[in-house]
Amino acid sequence: MNLLPIIIRELRAESRRPVNYWLRTVCAILLTILFGIFLSKQSDPDSGAETFSTLSVTVFCATWIVVPLLCADCISREKREGTLGLLFLTPLKPLEIMVGKGSIHALRSLTFVLTAMPVLAVPLALGGITRSDVLCSVVLDLTALCFALAAGIAASSIATHWSRALMLAEIFTLGFALAFFQWTGVFLAMSDAPLLEKISHALKIFFFQWESAGSKAGANFGTGEIIFVAFSLFVMSALTLILVVLFSAARLKNSWQQNPPSTRLLAMEETFCSPRFGRGLLKSRTRSQLSRN
Repeated sequence: MNLLPIIIRELRAESRRPVNYWLRTVCAILLTILFGIFLSKQSDPDSGAETFSTLSVTVFCATWIVVPLLCADCISREKREGTLGLLFLTPLKPLEIMVGKGSIHALRSLTFVLTAMPVLAVPLALGGITRSDVLCSVVLDLTALCFALAAGIAASSIATHWSRALMLAEIFTLGFALAFFQWTGVFLAMSDAPLLEKISHALKIFFFQWESAGSKAGANFGTGEIIFVAFSLFVMSALTLILVVLFSAARLKNSWQQNPPSTRLLAMEETFCSPRFGRGLLKSRTRSQLSRN
């Protein structure tokens, strides 16, 4: 696959976006503050396990929320700016475009997760954490990353406008999250349990001290069994991501040429989407952006 040109192009484009640097900085600052607040309330000197579990859950949940927003505009932006047709003038195929863009945004999202690793490493010095705890946390973060990437790529291949792509990405993320906990319930023999009970049970089993999780969550699971469940979920998330990339490539091949909007749609946009207030500010801002370009 001829991926190198599009990877270099995307790397250069992303390196010029200040949001990538600010996002990692803000993530590290927030996790450090959360770690300090939580640690100040702990009186037990061997509180590393509980601190690590809380921070791991925070990173796990943030991955579901932030990563779809990062990659929801990877294809829709090309559609809006009219540069998608230029890519098809090159020898690149739709699958190569999707794989190239997906790999770059996967790397971009992975840097967001890796930013939290130094903060998560601090509780290791406090004790009470095993290698299995760290391995399970990393595998679950990668599982959430795959599902979140799949949601963002699917939304970007369907929508054109930025706001619609973000909304669709979060909707797809919610669907993947529900599927994740449903599959978790199947692996943990809780198929008939309510959804909230499955979510609570999975978080306790995966993140909060496996040795005592059996008595807390109502079932006995060994370390090897939990690792097997985590890797099984990761394999399912990776397969889901591959299927979404193939679907997006097929859709991109058939819908990269946009039809002009209908008269009714133009009338609705004029009625509901035209600016009514602050037109002078909008014009001056648009003028300054054009001058800068």
